[in-house]
Amino acid sequence: MKKIKILLLTLCVVFSVQCRNTVFTDDITFTFPEWPPEKDDYPELAFWKITICSNNQTVVKTCSLETKELNFTISKNSLFCITVLPVTYNEKFTCSFFYCAGAVYPFMKTHNNVIPITWEQGFTADVIQTLYRGSTSGIRKEAFLMSFNWTKFIDTIKYKEDFNPWLCDKTKIVTAIAGKSFNVNLFNQKNFIIKADSISPQRILSPYIPENQRIIETNRLCVSMLKQNFFSSQNLCIIINGDSDKNYSADYIFMPIYIEDL
Repeated sequence: MKKIKILLLTLCVVFSVQCRNTVFTDDITFTFPEWPPEKDDYPELAFWKITICSNNQTVVKTCSLETKELNFTISKNSLFCITVLPVTYNEKFTCSFFYCAGAVYPFMKTHNNVIPITWEQGFTADVIQTLYRGSTSGIRKEAFLMSFNWTKFIDTIKYKEDFNPWLCDKTKIVTAIAGKSFNVNLFNQKNFIIKADSISPQRILSPYIPENQRIIETNRLCVSMLKQNFFSSQNLCIIINGDSDKNYSADYIFMPIYIEDL
């Protein structure tokens, strides 16, 4: 009987020490994307607009163009989602033409507790933040979002070739996730291709940053049949609508334009 008591006491001491040594938070550094993404042809950055969803709160703030990273202490395995939107100068105005970059903890891989904020995952982060802001159920909201397979969602976008996720129907995707009926077929798109130099003799920029190098290399614009398509060329915003390379229209308006408000 004494041996049993001693064993139980030993186990209690070990458990107590382990509890004291357990770390329930992660110190994560989120690194910003480069600006400009390429050496030239991009407007000057005015500031970054930052949106953070975590701990049942949404925080919006701005950071200077000198900001290269942000550090946060995050509860382990809790949802932390950040988007970084470049707000740029257009002559004496500022505008938010380009889509955001994003990162999601704990669903994106870390290296030495560093997670890069990428243009490719801006769509994922934006979808999560839309769901986050659209619910008021507190802990249940966070538990629901944590239960979704965001790793597969992220990898599907990451490994699709020449894929612009912003051409998907975001409303259908958000609704399907909220209704627990999401499937990857919602990433399917109805697009057509037109030549960039048929729209403008100047360089054309897509609001989805990773697409711009492909436009230079191929002289091709990928255009959705189901929604308005925005591009920019110098101080003009080009809005393209249509259902084929034989049947489309292009309207030209002066910047600034705020795509997030359209």
